[in-house]
Amino acid sequence: MRIKKPVLEQSILKVQNMNLQEKETVVDEIFNQQPNLLASVLVQNQMGNSLEQVDLLLNILIVAHISLKESGVKLKKITEDLQENEMAKFVAIVKFSEGLNVASINSSINQYITSQREKYLLAYAFNEMNNSGICSLETESSKYLMMAGINIVNCISAAKLA
Repeated sequence: MRIKKPVLEQSILKVQNMNLQEKETVVDEIFNQQPNLLASVLVQNQMGNSLEQVDLLLNILIVAHISLKESGVKLKKITEDLQENEMAKFVAIVKFSEGLNVASINSSINQYITSQREKYLLAYAFNEMNNSGICSLETESSKYLMMAGINIVNCISAAKLA
């Protein structure tokens, strides 16, 4: 685990207290260090999602970035290939669960969470998306929001250290 719970909690508070200019500075850092992760968030508006929804994902990415920075963790640049591979794994897990009974679905979800390296970051991202209503939206574009949010965490978990 690269991001410990106390560091994540501190980073969440830090981001909540940031003004727009401070967030822009962090986004510039993300652009320089992890442009592909940033692009995966920004493209969501072109996919039919609102700016408010994109902002939610951007805040998750900012919190993740600050948490890594505060933890002293520097990742190699996350490539489009890594993003695609992690997305394919996640989609395979979701497809595997389709049609299963509730107990089996819960077991599948528990296995996914157990195997996740960044459990606290995943919980934070999912909680933010759930609280914003993204999880209950049933539009095609809302699926992309969920997938992008989860994929941010999966890519950070899978990325090699710099």
